[in-house]
Amino acid sequence: MGSQGRSQLSALPSSSSIAAAMRRPSQQRVDLSSRGSLALQRHRVSKGLALPPAASYHTAVNTYYTLDIDGDDGGTSMAASHDLIQHALGLRDAYKQIDKGQLESGDRIIPPIGLRLEDGVFHFSGQRTTAVPWEQFYEDVHAVAACLQNTKCQTACRQRLEILEERFNIYKIMNRELEENAGRSRQGTGVFADSVKVDNLVLMPYYMHSQHLTRFIRDTLATRGDDVVALQGDGADREPITLARACELLEVPDPAWLTGEALGLQPSVEQRRGMTRVDVLDPQFNSGGLRSAALLRLFLSMDTLNKGAYFADLIRPLLGRNEARDDTPQATETAIDLHGLFGDEWEKLALWLQEHGMLGAFEANRWLAYLRRPHPPHAGGGGGGDLGSGNNSSGSGSQAGALFSKLTTTATLENQQQQLENFFLPLLVATIAPEDPKNAHVANMLSSLGGIVVNCGEVNTEISKEVSRKRRRPVDVPWTESVTDMYFLYYVWANLTSLNALRRRRGFNTLQLRAVLPAGTSRTTLAVAYLLCDHVIDGCALHERPVLQYLFGIHRIGVSMAPLSTNGLGSVSFADHPFMQLFRRGLRVSLSTVTPLLTHCSQEPLLEEYSAASRMHRLSGVDLCELALNSVMMSTFPEATRQNWLGAAFVRDGWQGNNFDLTHVPTARLELRATMWAAERQVLQRCAELVAQAAAEPGDDDDSPSTVDNSDNNVTSGDPAAASVAAVSRGGAVRAPYVVVDPHTYFPRLSFVGPYERDMQNGSIVQLLHR
Repeated sequence: MGSQGRSQLSALPSSSSIAAAMRRPSQQRVDLSSRGSLALQRHRVSKGLALPPAASYHTAVNTYYTLDIDGDDGGTSMAASHDLIQHALGLRDAYKQIDKGQLESGDRIIPPIGLRLEDGVFHFSGQRTTAVPWEQFYEDVHAVAACLQNTKCQTACRQRLEILEERFNIYKIMNRELEENAGRSRQGTGVFADSVKVDNLVLMPYYMHSQHLTRFIRDTLATRGDDVVALQGDGADREPITLARACELLEVPDPAWLTGEALGLQPSVEQRRGMTRVDVLDPQFNSGGLRSAALLRLFLSMDTLNKGAYFADLIRPLLGRNEARDDTPQATETAIDLHGLFGDEWEKLALWLQEHGMLGAFEANRWLAYLRRPHPPHAGGGGGGDLGSGNNSSGSGSQAGALFSKLTTTATLENQQQQLENFFLPLLVATIAPEDPKNAHVANMLSSLGGIVVNCGEVNTEISKEVSRKRRRPVDVPWTESVTDMYFLYYVWANLTSLNALRRRRGFNTLQLRAVLPAGTSRTTLAVAYLLCDHVIDGCALHERPVLQYLFGIHRIGVSMAPLSTNGLGSVSFADHPFMQLFRRGLRVSLSTVTPLLTHCSQEPLLEEYSAASRMHRLSGVDLCELALNSVMMSTFPEATRQNWLGAAFVRDGWQGNNFDLTHVPTARLELRATMWAAERQVLQRCAELVAQAAAEPGDDDDSPSTVDNSDNNVTSGDPAAASVAAVSRGGAVRAPYVVVDPHTYFPRLSFVGPYERDMQNGSIVQLLHR
């Protein structure tokens, strides 16, 4: 064709102008249903990257579809409950807009800095951030809990979640071929292998799988059997016990016969049924008994005679393995147990990491403080016994692990305030004076510390009496009294808010707050976690909570799940795990391992989680890349590191700055996830406007002139289908008397429009002309 043909082609409207025209109200456009019609909008993506405005027709183009719902008002159920849902959405903002030092912008504060303790919360001089008071927090928790329990809210949110799930399913149907072939033309290892994956929680004593641990124990016994690991007796005449002698006293068989089952690394039937908890360092909860727990204590604990040398030698190579990866890049967030029973716990931990070369040495690892709560005293059974006794004698013990059991026997805490002081005061002091040699190790660790994790399901502290609205200071609560998760999490959050405000003023990194929410978590605890936590772990408790899923989705709260771990420990079976449901509904879900020692059997536990999920739920490579992307976005790694992994534009601008070569997720998929939750906010706003408009109008008259005029406009638009839909949708069905119409029910029409009908430049003839 000549210049005339080219000029005609250049005059064709662009896809963006067509999409804009279809969104603009126009008399030429026929809206098949003004209240709920579905419209597919085509977005062109070249290898996952958004095309520039001046893209040439000669460029190879992949056609992706995203789904919009025009005129969606949420229905009657949302209209009846939107006020409660909007109120619950706004309550979280009051907490998350202050707990990272957002109000501390300005000049950096310099010493001297004073500290004061007021009603269980630390404050520093010149602090601008004020934590939400207990009384207001009490009201907010009960407001969210009431929303979670409200049947109208449950019905509305369940319906909206099902709509979101179906939107994703339609998107998958329309784009399956392109997404499944996204990495076919790529050079190298493929799409998923190149994606950065973060294990958002792995407990440090459970970091390795059982075969790796047994090999390490056998090799250590063969090469370092003469190491002194314990002292027998009392007083100054205590006899040293070597590692080989300790194995004899514990009646450990030939090291060649050591197995994971013999060490109690395979949970018992009761533990798999979730009847009892699992702790391999506690004789009472180790299926192998006292001998196995005592032997593991030598290799998986920092509190040993050789200062945890075996534990460090076991963990260090595993942490360094992520640094040396050229393909399948991975990173970890490793949780270390802390209890707040002594004021020097942070100093001992930081010094141990420093001495063994693990403090600040690994860029692909961030530390998490796993704040464990004390278990109530337990009479009888499971005692520690004497290492040198060689028998399985039982004595007084507790339900905590070996280290915690040892600490509780000597701890002299009097009230709950002392635990908060032991945990937060060293962090505050190290932030104020990091140059002080006494604080150097803790300050160095804080730079690589990402957050604090609280296990809400570890202790059953839900008491029959309700928590009082009147503030009860932690100093007035005896140490022996169990406190609820609501009380404990509030004071952890309030003190963490002050710590983050101080660190922001000093120019240091801030810390996240996470909570473990296993199946069976109470409604009140779920409401507290929604208000206070940045992200949650496990999240199986969200399965039967549609309102909470809806709130989590709109706020983009991350949920890190470990299906293999919960399946192996008996919490929730793999088939019943809610992971896939939450993923399809658009929640920010990622995969983690938590306890590879007990539930995984390969050298790559995180890849094992992804592989199991892929095979069980038939996930595509793009699905796995989206999970990996979520794990990076909810991680505690510095922004500079995440920008290096995903691109600065994506971290700053979201899906609009997506680079497929870095995220390996098509822009259309990311846009779908972002716009669907933005649309839900618009639905809530539209419901509020419609309800307000209906309340302002005295009444509707079906025979009013406005109604007749609107129907005439629909009829004269030239589309008989639109006229029929409009007649049925009106309150008075005069033109169709045989139709029984519920005035609160709308009948949308679903229409699929392909790329050839929407934009002629995609037609086969036009493409041939441009070859």
